[in-house]
Amino acid sequence: MASPRDLFSLAALDMNGTTVEDSGIFESSLRHGLAEVGLPYPEPDVLAPLRGMAKTEMFRRLVPDPALSDLAYNAFTAAFHTSIRDGAVKPVAGASEVFSELHRLGLRVCLITGFPTALQNAIIHALDWDELIDLSVSSDEVPQGRPHPDVILHAAERLGITDHRRVVVAGDTVNDLMAGERAGAGLLAGVLTGSHDEAKLRTVPGAHVIDSIAQLPELLTTVAAPAREHL
Repeated sequence: MASPRDLFSLAALDMNGTTVEDSGIFESSLRHGLAEVGLPYPEPDVLAPLRGMAKTEMFRRLVPDPALSDLAYNAFTAAFHTSIRDGAVKPVAGASEVFSELHRLGLRVCLITGFPTALQNAIIHALDWDELIDLSVSSDEVPQGRPHPDVILHAAERLGITDHRRVVVAGDTVNDLMAGERAGAGLLAGVLTGSHDEAKLRTVPGAHVIDSIAQLPELLTTVAAPAREHL
């Protein structure tokens, strides 16, 4: 029987909106951060292109003054940490099971994010995911966040994967998928549980679109089946 392990070695999965519920915590934390410097919440057409980026870069674009940008960013992360401590962060339905199924299919699992490392780690700990994943990489650890490919390339390097076609990238924003495309990933999967709709996600060449991360193992199996005939 055909298996995804014939084509893929790593699943690089976004967090907020992809594996972690986009339940309004990001929006409320962003609103708090901007209010700290007297700015209103941005209009959707302003915010949409920034989703998936490193949050430091997002705040630099929303708050051009460097001192105020840092103040707003720090207030944002503090508010998000408070939500984590309050137990408000939840996984997307089936995410934990997907990690286990990807391992069964022969892939390692890395969580990637535009959040800072401390916030990423706090989310992973809160959801008891430490033992379910192989690696986590945040935008803090690389020169440039998404849509640049650095987080994905860094994950592949850390895990010894030199053929980037063996990387699967899943995310809920155009920037997530653009990073995967620029990294040369073999499969891009947009999910509809977060920021961007199907029409936006399909603007990235070659992107598949699935309802949620829970459907990723099935997608990989479907893609691998015909490819097996040519191996």
